[in-house]
Amino acid sequence: MHLLSFQLNYFDSFGRSASKKDIKDAYRKLALKYHPDKNKKKDDKVLHEKFNKNFQLIAKAYETLSDEKKRDEYDHAQQ
Repeated sequence: MHLLSFQLNYFDSFGRSASKKDIKDAYRKLALKYHPDKNKKKDDKVLHEKFNKNFQLIAKAYETLSDEKKRDEYDHAQQ
């Protein structure tokens, strides 16, 4: 398992022109997929840590893209 691509660019995973609903839907889908408690191999500490890191990245991306001011700042920083 690898870290998610939006580690580098949130728009790659959520889309630059995505609506708030699109972002929320994508966030929920990714959050369910990568939530550490959903990890079927909870005894595997390395895999659990990767799930945890991915989940944190998803939450940070959602926090940034769901807030208009943060999204504009992030967008300008990416250009």
